[in-house]
Amino acid sequence: MWRGGFAILLMCAALMSALAQASCTILDRKPVSRIFFAPPALVVSSDAEPGTVIYTESHSSQTIRVECTAVGNIWQGYTVLTAADERPDNPLQGVYQTTVPGIGVRAAWANQITPKFEPGSIIRPWHMGISKVRKEDGYYALTFNAVLQFVVTGPMASGILNISKFNADWQYDDTMVAQFRTPPAIWWKSILLCRSRILTSAN
Repeated sequence: MWRGGFAILLMCAALMSALAQASCTILDRKPVSRIFFAPPALVVSSDAEPGTVIYTESHSSQTIRVECTAVGNIWQGYTVLTAADERPDNPLQGVYQTTVPGIGVRAAWANQITPKFEPGSIIRPWHMGISKVRKEDGYYALTFNAVLQFVVTGPMASGILNISKFNADWQYDDTMVAQFRTPPAIWWKSILLCRSRILTSAN
């Protein structure tokens, strides 16, 4: 009898936990906000110092409204990169190494405001944020702004730069609300800029 009562209590606790879990919905039948980046083929001086920003691209998403039924977590970040890919030796924050030596990427995004390369906006590997979603907040109006930069990390080489691993997601509890997307590869070429000397003959 006691075992049966204990089992019922466990089932009730599990049911209450499931009922308390947030479920979020994008309203107005709109799709997930997507931000696409398409860097061109780039040429850079091979004597550029680490920390030099050699390309910047920024975009904004459509506005969506999201409604949640209870308290839930907010998740975001790169879905493939890990902390091992970060270049903490770089003078700039949030730089991650690419497939080409000497070239790194950093990105930031924010809702409603222009993202800055600060701890709250820099995109990092997948993690749970401090803020929560709540039913009492009504709906959330979300317009995502994002910026991507190429940064020098050290001695450079030419090659195919695969930045597909820099894709990132933003999730309100069980619902994807934003996606940061990059192309699979672009051509990267580094060149050495040399000073030219003009020689004159003496008369």
